Amino acid sequence: MNPEVKILVPKVLLENIMTEQVICVSVEDTLDTIDKLFETKPIHHVPVLDKDQRIVGIISTTDMDQTKWGKSFIMDRDHKDVDQALLQTYRTVDIMSSSVTTLRKTNTLRDAVAKFNEGKIRVIPIVEDEQVIGIVSPMDIINYLLK
Repeated sequence: MNPEVKILVPKVLLENIMTEQVICVSVEDTLDTIDKLFETKPIHHVPVLDKDQRIVGIISTTDMDQTKWGKSFIMDRDHKDVDQALLQTYRTVDIMSSSVTTLRKTNTLRDAVAKFNEGKIRVIPIVEDEQVIGIVSPMDIINYLLK
């Protein structure tokens, strides 16, 4: 992290910034479930959990959009039935990113900013004993700093 940024970013624990009400999905859920979540909830990422409720992946709205637009080969008016069938066939495990960066609630805002500055992630699940207990996005950080 740039030394000037360190001065500006306070040492605040992520437990004071994270969103605690995290919507998660199972590796067994179909993509139509995820699609409905993204359409009805103000979220852009969902952690994917295994049968033991441990995080094993993450799906973003971008992942869903790429899947929806990339899987349908039918270009006529009646393609919606085919699209829906595809969404009911594919599972979260088929499109999730399995490389997930996580932090703990005792990590600091600086730790999160450093991870975001690496440029490869847009959300960080917060875990305790391999269980998702929160999530931090750049918007959570902005909202905290504007308080």
